[in-house]
Amino acid sequence: MSMTFCSTCMKDVDVRIENRREMLPVRSENIEIDASVAVCTSCGEDVWMDELENETLARAFAEYRRRHHLLQPHEMASIRQRWGLGQRAFAALLGWGEITLHRYENG
Repeated sequence: MSMTFCSTCMKDVDVRIENRREMLPVRSENIEIDASVAVCTSCGEDVWMDELENETLARAFAEYRRRHHLLQPHEMASIRQRWGLGQRAFAALLGWGEITLHRYENG
């Protein structure tokens, strides 16, 4: 078990992690994914844990990209590296800004 702050109990509490299906909006499209959710062992309410929420969001965006036949971040980086290009050169080739490519490759 982990500990985190529960806004219902107003204190740090032990939490258990539950796996459940959740629906998240991604670019105006509802994406259903498997999510890990922290639940307060005292009151039973869901509690926020950054690492779990970030993981859930990453899964939703990955599913969106899969559905729309878009490259995943690791695929984009792999293509760039295969051609021996840095992010600046690859971004210029794509007509993107370097920051945009950096953000895409980092999910």
